[in-house]
Amino acid sequence: MEKVRLPISVLIRTLNEETNISDCIKACQANNPGEIIVADGNSSDQTREIAQALGVIVVIAEQGLATQRDAGIKVASFPYIIIVDADDRLKDDCLSILLKEMEVGGYDAINAQYRNFYDWPKNNSVRKKTSYWEKAMEVNLNLICTKTGETNMIGRPALFRTTALKQIPLDPIFKKASEDSDLSYRFHLAGFRQAIGSGITYRKHLSSFRACVKKFLMVGGGEALFVSRHPERLWGNIKHELYTYPIKRSYLAIRAGHIKYVPFFILVGWLRFFGFISTMIKIVFKKILFNR
Repeated sequence: MEKVRLPISVLIRTLNEETNISDCIKACQANNPGEIIVADGNSSDQTREIAQALGVIVVIAEQGLATQRDAGIKVASFPYIIIVDADDRLKDDCLSILLKEMEVGGYDAINAQYRNFYDWPKNNSVRKKTSYWEKAMEVNLNLICTKTGETNMIGRPALFRTTALKQIPLDPIFKKASEDSDLSYRFHLAGFRQAIGSGITYRKHLSSFRACVKKFLMVGGGEALFVSRHPERLWGNIKHELYTYPIKRSYLAIRAGHIKYVPFFILVGWLRFFGFISTMIKIVFKKILFNR
């Protein structure tokens, strides 16, 4: 007898993810969701073809995390939607655990917990050892995402009630970063309840110094866009970059016996701050020159 499918639409947003999308979809399929939707930002590689061959729904959308999210939501047909990155490999019971915890707790959104990609039981990669940067990201996520329960900010992958998600309007300004922060913050402002659950995803992290620099500068730029939309978050954002990462998380890492990752936390904080300031300057000049 075929298992009853979970009332969940899985939404994966992609752009040139041909090396990731197959394993991501297969991990999602193992969770037995009602449907899987790939919202593709017009990839130039074989992402869409691979996804279609695996029998999922593929929609082409304007490139951008927010616009691709909106395109996926429009075709979703189940009462719950989980937004998953192509870098994620959901554990086989991740969705059923998150759904149960959401219902029991009365939450409107619930985030999965992260583990290192190379600990994924189905990982066939020859390289089992992680780089310094991958391990540092794992330590970072373990410091902030291991406690379950209610919270006011979540990221991805996260399971949402579809009715609640549809009440948060599209903001196309968020194309590459901070789209999840904006969504979560607006969820909070709307009075929706959010939580960290115990369902597991195995997250593929960046493995090189150069890739990390590029990413965290971009994240800082996304945070500038976030503050431009929510000015009341200015000082909280700056505190996050100049205190939470370089000081608080360095202290937590030392206390947990991970002193060698202190340089990572200092670097992340200052890169995000530099990306934030650089983008804020551009935003201010654009408003002055073009009055918008």
